[in-house]
Amino acid sequence: MDALGGGADALARPGKQPSRGLRSSSTSSYSEARQRLPEARVKEVFECSAQAIQRSSEAGPGPQIQLMDGTLLAMLTNPELSQDYPPARNQLGPSAWGQMRCVAAFDATTAGVRAAAQGPTTTSEQTLAWDIFAQSAAGTLSIGDRNFGVFSVVQAAAHHRQDLLVRLTAKRARKQGGSPRWHSGQEQNVCWAPSRHDQLHPGAADTPVSGRLIFVRLERPGYRGIELWLFTTLKDATVEQLVQWYGLRWRAEPNFRSLKCQLQLREFTARSAPMVRKEFYAALIAYNLVRDAMQHCALALGVPLGRISFQAVRRALHQGFLELSAPAGGAPPPLQGLLLPNRPRPRPNEPRLLRHRPRIYPPLHGSRAAARLSHLAHSSKS
Repeated sequence: MDALGGGADALARPGKQPSRGLRSSSTSSYSEARQRLPEARVKEVFECSAQAIQRSSEAGPGPQIQLMDGTLLAMLTNPELSQDYPPARNQLGPSAWGQMRCVAAFDATTAGVRAAAQGPTTTSEQTLAWDIFAQSAAGTLSIGDRNFGVFSVVQAAAHHRQDLLVRLTAKRARKQGGSPRWHSGQEQNVCWAPSRHDQLHPGAADTPVSGRLIFVRLERPGYRGIELWLFTTLKDATVEQLVQWYGLRWRAEPNFRSLKCQLQLREFTARSAPMVRKEFYAALIAYNLVRDAMQHCALALGVPLGRISFQAVRRALHQGFLELSAPAGGAPPPLQGLLLPNRPRPRPNEPRLLRHRPRIYPPLHGSRAAARLSHLAHSSKS
């Protein structure tokens, strides 16, 4: 109806008005429209939302911190998809499901996506991290787990003039430190040079990167102790501050859960590689929209951002009644309904178990065409 009223005329070429060619509100389908939408335009809109997340975080004190983590997203494969996202293979043949490997950098303050990169499973998360640094501003502090504690990631961060805080494996850390015995809180200035087995960033110099190697053992009553080997290029931050910042890295896990569960990005529904990528970036745009609305709601209610429910804000945006500013007399009822319950006592530990729905049909093994022939043969015999 908006197109019939001339809403898209400003986007057309000079001298052409699409509204004059429309005769009915049923002349276009959603599937055809999203196929015509350029992939570059969807990615450009995501980059604009990521820049808005970065600008909103720049207003706060301290360094700009982003939390890097990676995950796998599934898709039901076909010959066209398998060219860009090949499925896994074993002795029984290729799998029916392909996978996309993606790495995202979440803002530590707003939890929005500041940068993202994707590729097939043959591309490592360390290689995708190079694209994350290319999209990030100079001076940004990236925090990653042991998967990113390799020289190529450190080299790429130094190439883009960014700081890094990553966890190392004990073997790699002792190789850099050299000291046989370490006590909790000990740190040492090191110069990380690549070995002949290290993968190198193709556009960066292979010169050694100077930084600090830190060892900390965290103890908590009733729990097993944790030994942390951290490498950072920051020079002024204290050991306590670095450990506290690294503790924020876990927040990337529930952020990916929101993307996969609430925004249904666990499995792609598209049947072509360009559509899969457009679906990926469109989900990131929606995620940043929800996170931005959560921040506005937290400011309007005067509560921490963690008190705002992601699912409630997503539903409110979907229904279109969310008010982002509170009147003088107090917050409106929709905003009050976005708060998570305030528990006076911590939630008790729960067993790590999942409730699965019972299967109605048996799983499909092999191709559907072979299963169809087998079913026809069985039906003819019976």
